[in-house]
Amino acid sequence: MKIFSTLIFALMLMSQLLSAGDGTIHVDGRISAFFPENGLLREIYGSCIPNYEIEIGKTFCEKYEVWGNAGWLSVNGKTETFHTKTRYENANFSLGGKYIFCFNQCLKFYLGLGINAAYARVHNKSHFVKRHVHKNGVGGVVKAGLYYEPMNNLFFELFSDYLYQKIHFKNCHQIGGLKVGGGAGFRF
Repeated sequence: MKIFSTLIFALMLMSQLLSAGDGTIHVDGRISAFFPENGLLREIYGSCIPNYEIEIGKTFCEKYEVWGNAGWLSVNGKTETFHTKTRYENANFSLGGKYIFCFNQCLKFYLGLGINAAYARVHNKSHFVKRHVHKNGVGGVVKAGLYYEPMNNLFFELFSDYLYQKIHFKNCHQIGGLKVGGGAGFRF
């Protein structure tokens, strides 16, 4: 319940920030490769998992940006011992700020920090373990990226995000890791 109240507060705060004052709003779709830090996740589901995101942000004074991000990944795997099928799904919701460094009119670099709320679900086909496990957790995210803006309202992005996300299954597990990818979006 704590995670959902945190998420609702973050969405309310984001809507207030987007509607306040002058600045440009951006919406972009992002696709990335997720490299989990957790060894067990890598063994069962692979070391590179596709991740899909949408990000909404508002730029102030051309150097500061507040953003909200929602991401999703879903992957199938097989357990090591009995080779039974398993599925891992993760929904992430992040909120934070970025500082933008302008190289020229078309090229901008950014660094950012934020909080992250995650919902993880594991579905096991084995009869020896719990079939459905659902867990929530709160963590942090560090962002770095490059915007290329060939036109006023269109931009492309290359980015790298690091998620620190602990969730308690039987033990405490770090389910975060590195995301590297690209995206495209519009500014209003």
